[in-house]
Amino acid sequence: MKDSLLLKGCAVLTAIALAACSGNSERAARNRELQRRSTENRTKIERLEVEGEAKLNLIDLTGKHAAFRVTAEKFASEINPSGVETLEEDGPDYKYEVIAADEQRILITVTAKSNKFSSFSAIVAVVAAQDDRPESTEESTSEDDREDRPPPGRSPSLEAAPPGRTVIESLICKTDQPSKTPPKIAGVSSCPAGSSAD
Repeated sequence: MKDSLLLKGCAVLTAIALAACSGNSERAARNRELQRRSTENRTKIERLEVEGEAKLNLIDLTGKHAAFRVTAEKFASEINPSGVETLEEDGPDYKYEVIAADEQRILITVTAKSNKFSSFSAIVAVVAAQDDRPESTEESTSEDDREDRPPPGRSPSLEAAPPGRTVIESLICKTDQPSKTPPKIAGVSSCPAGSSAD
């Protein structure tokens, strides 16, 4: 009898220990899942921060190159158009490069150094200059009467350009997935496959 009580006692203790271990393993599994999600979220946040900074740098660059083109009548062939280094061309996460530049356009790439981030490309192009536009003899007085209004997010069309002004448009494209290869932009109208306007 003493042995059977001892066996029953051991069985109860074993059951309690197993239950405790089972609860611990469930808790441990939940903790591992929470850690995995936390790491995943930190990675997403880092990606958004790094890509956001690259995009802001590229927006700044396209504006500076457009302004330089208006005053110099050509695009600069270096990444910092004023000659003053305002942006590190070869940073820790991205490399900024002017791929092509002439009087009519400039192509800039922002190449990710890691497969964790998307790459970018930008084009800034003259779409109408003072001598390129047909002279407009009729002015519209009402915004609703204008048939040549550009779609939202686009610069005015050639006919809508004010007399005596150069019209410059730009487009920034970002790879849809992380990539070390920037999109190959051909013009200001749309982004190539695998990328989208950002």
